[in-house]
Amino acid sequence: MIFQVRAVDPDSTVPSLVAVGLPENASFADSGNGSGGFAFEPDSLQAGIHSVTFIASDDALADSETVAITVIALRTTTTWQLEFGGTGDESAVGAVSVADDGWIVGAQFPARNAVEFYRVDLHGNLYWRRSVVVDGWWEKIASAGDGGVILAGHTDDDRTLPRSFGCLLGIDSAAAKLWSSKVYTPSDLDNAVYSICATMDGGLVHVGWVMTGGMTARMSKFGGSGNWTREYPDGLWFSDVAAVGNEGFAAVGAGFTDTSSQDLYVVRTGVSGIPIWERMFGGPHSEEAMALVVTSDGGCVVAGNSLSGATGPSDVYVVRVDDTGNKMWEHTYGGTSSDLVHAITRAGDAAFVIAGTTQSFGARGWDIYLIKIDASGNKVWERTFGGPKDESTSSVSLAPDGGFLISGTTASYGAGGTDIYLIKTDAMGQVEAHMH
Repeated sequence: MIFQVRAVDPDSTVPSLVAVGLPENASFADSGNGSGGFAFEPDSLQAGIHSVTFIASDDALADSETVAITVIALRTTTTWQLEFGGTGDESAVGAVSVADDGWIVGAQFPARNAVEFYRVDLHGNLYWRRSVVVDGWWEKIASAGDGGVILAGHTDDDRTLPRSFGCLLGIDSAAAKLWSSKVYTPSDLDNAVYSICATMDGGLVHVGWVMTGGMTARMSKFGGSGNWTREYPDGLWFSDVAAVGNEGFAAVGAGFTDTSSQDLYVVRTGVSGIPIWERMFGGPHSEEAMALVVTSDGGCVVAGNSLSGATGPSDVYVVRVDDTGNKMWEHTYGGTSSDLVHAITRAGDAAFVIAGTTQSFGARGWDIYLIKIDASGNKVWERTFGGPKDESTSSVSLAPDGGFLISGTTASYGAGGTDIYLIKTDAMGQVEAHMH
């Protein structure tokens, strides 16, 4: 902590400044011009309130001001659960890793048309909180590749009309707003953006859908070496996208088959968005892809949902494909009730961790559902988190210590309504501390 102390003498005499009650690790220096500098670097044993009195004097007159400095002890736990929010409804958009020391978490506050960002370290300590006023319903947060983050979503351009336009928001590493943009089409068609990723040339690629009579999957690039837009056959939509090194992109979503059921859709494109191969996977009923991770061999693992009834009304459905689109394996996970997936991440040991929600397991209602699978899709372990009300998941990411950070929303804990819910687990998906 560093700040300046200034004093002014009515007769223009330059006062001298001193500080009384300096705590250990604090210093004060009089600059000789009516100002002085205070510095304080407390250690882990100095939590509490420290009162420091600053005195200004010109030998004839003196005045003083006492300042109370509160030092909050930093947490050192490696697993934890936290909630942020007020009495209204707030929800987490997701979390993005920042270097090796934590995350930037994005959350939406619909009642006041705002997005809030939280900088949290590995131990659950909150370093800052920032608010950006911007209209939109946000679907995903991603790294911009330069320390900042991007949000992708959609909004109503005119609140008197049922119109939807894609929207993007870019912020820097301190959560200062850099830019925001709506996504328009040449014919001013309804559209939405569901995911975004940084490209190797410094640009961005986003995916979603556009209404061209029917719903059509859309991929667009801007910045870097150039801009382009690709639209895919009617009846498709995208939910997630990832760069495949500097060779192109993989995108996933869903589409309708000849039998009118919806199947999970995967496309691998070149650097200009032109498809190299496309695949659809599913059973007799509806499937959809929600998220993907690119594997080291250029293939991908796709996490989605299935209504084909392997074990329950809806199951978590995961498919792995190689770099040519051939299916390596597929598995479903869940219980006898409904289970859904929202996010997937690599686990660092050729395995994967899937995050979603479950009604089959846990406390009651919808709980957060975490599953680790090995490279062949075999379940290693599963965990649930939540309370007596409903919880949901928006993202999962690998932590530097081998654990995982889950971002989501809770109605069981917090200040009221729904609140942002963060869970930091160990490498086994377990949590010891719940810090409200």
